[in-house]
Amino acid sequence: RAVTAQAARTPHALALHGDGFALTYGELDARARRIAHRLRALGAGPETRVAVLLDRGPDLVAALLGVWKAGAAQVPLDPGTPAPRPEEAGIALAVTEAAYAGRLPGVPYVPAAETQEAGDGPGAALDAVPLDPDRLAYVLHTSGSTGGPKAVEISHRALAHYLDWAVTRYTTAGTGGAPWFTPVGFDLGMPALWAPLMTGQAVRVLPRELAPGDLGARLLAGAPYAFVGLTPGHLRLLEDQLTDEELASLAGLAVCAGDAYPAAQAARVARRVRAGRGAGEGMALTAEYGPTEATVAATFTRVRATAPTGGHGERG
Repeated sequence: RAVTAQAARTPHALALHGDGFALTYGELDARARRIAHRLRALGAGPETRVAVLLDRGPDLVAALLGVWKAGAAQVPLDPGTPAPRPEEAGIALAVTEAAYAGRLPGVPYVPAAETQEAGDGPGAALDAVPLDPDRLAYVLHTSGSTGGPKAVEISHRALAHYLDWAVTRYTTAGTGGAPWFTPVGFDLGMPALWAPLMTGQAVRVLPRELAPGDLGARLLAGAPYAFVGLTPGHLRLLEDQLTDEELASLAGLAVCAGDAYPAAQAARVARRVRAGRGAGEGMALTAEYGPTEATVAATFTRVRATAPTGGHGERG
């Protein structure tokens, strides 16, 4: 509802941009409403699990938002990983495209591209679903400790609690939104996608086919961001691809998450940011960590630029 409210306030503001596309908040909301209408026509409602299997781009974001508008629960699936069995995952419907529909045998689906046929005007009104904070918001399938996909169910209450915190901590570090470049089935990308859209900022959507060697240049093309969320592995790529000045100017805040963040790496990057910031403040460094079951993250640490070993500071 926060994204819908933002679209009502700033319908002409840029919401998504990437290779060959740019969508305003009004256009994104209209696409999402059309998807919601199609899903409801197929019987979607509270607790209906809807798989979203699309390449990263504007259709994917509209589909995710459309599932929520329909009152259903998202089951985000990345085209680059095996899909769970629909019957085992409880998937009743899907938003996908013909090329991927065969990976969800027997599941009725809404072709994402068809929702653009009416253009990107206001779209038909949609009856709001009664607010229920404990209704299922999404289901992610992790590898777990057993080696097989394990379903993690997250409620709207839990997600809203985390995103409210992320909006306060992350989007206030600047006005440039965030880049989204991680798989949709990996909850590291939750704050990068939803926190900017809740505050009127823009999300830069990078393609799934992005080569590791291009990460630095592609991120710089949309900089400066309010924040960037990345793994220690991503950060290592940026260390190799960017100068000190480019690192310092990338974003107001870098959030390292998804894996153990080596203290030596944190200290090394902090020194480089400090060397490249010139007269400005440069990019602040933080670490976020927690299991998927904890709703994205459970701990937060600020990396002190003066700490010789990347020591820890405040926690939240």
